[in-house]
Amino acid sequence: HKRNEAIMSARLRLLEYATCHSTDELLQKTLDEAENLTGSCIGFYHFVDPDEQALTLHAWSTRTAQEFCKAKCAGSHYAVSVAGVWVDCIHERRPVIHNDYNALFHRKGMPEGHAKVTRELVVPVFRNGKIVAVLGVGNKEIDYNHHDVETVCLLADLAWDTVERKLAEERYRQLFDKMLDGYALHEIICDDQGQPVNYRFLTVNPAFETLT
Repeated sequence: HKRNEAIMSARLRLLEYATCHSTDELLQKTLDEAENLTGSCIGFYHFVDPDEQALTLHAWSTRTAQEFCKAKCAGSHYAVSVAGVWVDCIHERRPVIHNDYNALFHRKGMPEGHAKVTRELVVPVFRNGKIVAVLGVGNKEIDYNHHDVETVCLLADLAWDTVERKLAEERYRQLFDKMLDGYALHEIICDDQGQPVNYRFLTVNPAFETLT
């Protein structure tokens, strides 16, 4: 019960945070919440290309960036085939837990300055049957379990939904700002009898401003 309350509180915080922060800031905040809820020390969020053959690192958690990982890989784009064992979640198309990372025979070396990994939990985000993103947390002091999987899956899904909406809003804003035609959205102000008496501007684009 307490775990569910903590997850719902985190969800509400993220939805509120998304209204006035950038996509990258939202992703980092999501990772911070995932770390807190699972007792993890590191976290990352990748976007996956439409063909699922490559991915891009979009965010480290705050703690990862400040304390653990000095590798200069934010924004890096690389093939799934050369990534570490955490992409098992892409190959297997399901959440993956590695509770004994050092014992994995197929693990690969880390880039210089990368955070040391002892345990990890990595989940894929699906949309229309395709993997669109991957969220991972790591280095919990005890083993990850199915409760952690449920928590991270929920936050990863929420982050993707919110990012998609923010990107759509940004695309709309860019189109709106670059329109050659003047555009203005007004709110009509009525008196006590419901008769229009005035109006006010809610938003205008740059082209409209040149007309006034």
